[in-house]
Amino acid sequence: AGIGPNSDVSRRDDLDKFIREVAPTVRLMRELLRRTGLTVAMLSNTNALHLEYIRGRWSMFQEVRHVFASNEIRARKPEAAAYQHVLRALGVPAERAVFVDDLIENVRGARAVGMQAVHGPNPAAVRAGLGALGLCSPDPA
Repeated sequence: AGIGPNSDVSRRDDLDKFIREVAPTVRLMRELLRRTGLTVAMLSNTNALHLEYIRGRWSMFQEVRHVFASNEIRARKPEAAAYQHVLRALGVPAERAVFVDDLIENVRGARAVGMQAVHGPNPAAVRAGLGALGLCSPDPA
């Protein structure tokens, strides 16, 4: 779910709700980061005020070294420039990168630049998609 100036997520209650909703997927990404040693990065459509609020309340921001916010990179998902910025910054070719998002249009945007992508509207779908790519167990056990 994106947070940005055009989003309906604009108040603190909405931001807190957003954090709670994505928490299970964040835990899965945290697990992937710890177990595999893969580079995990975050790309978020947001603005400076929302980013400051979320950074103070979401521990994942401290654990992930590479956080790309649309207001800072001047490009938003699903624009090709957003994905290309991340790939350049990480020094990763598109075909070696996996993008996960709950919005299908963002998944399509990542695929359009050559990335592998997982549509993850919920943690089970994320786990299944990453499992199909051999990146984690498809079952939480």
